[in-house]
Amino acid sequence: MHVFQVGQPYNPNVRTWPEGVHIGGLSEQRMEILVSFTRPTDVEMQAFRDTSDVVEVGLASHGSLVLFLAKIPGVFDWTDCPYDARLMPPSQ
Repeated sequence: MHVFQVGQPYNPNVRTWPEGVHIGGLSEQRMEILVSFTRPTDVEMQAFRDTSDVVEVGLASHGSLVLFLAKIPGVFDWTDCPYDARLMPPSQ
């Protein structure tokens, strides 16, 4: 089983990800949120490690469009990550 760690590859088989916030591993039971930086600073990585800061999240939807919203202190104020539910395979 792969262990997720701040500052380590999300998927050891993939070397580059587009910078930004991405939704992956979406199913009826879970949703994985990936925040990818080309060159994260020490401050940004520490912000993810710091469990004393409150991460605010929100979810909005309209039709098949789902917006994941997040505010991570020290990283970004508010950001959104759109996902179209029509992209999910019918088996999920």
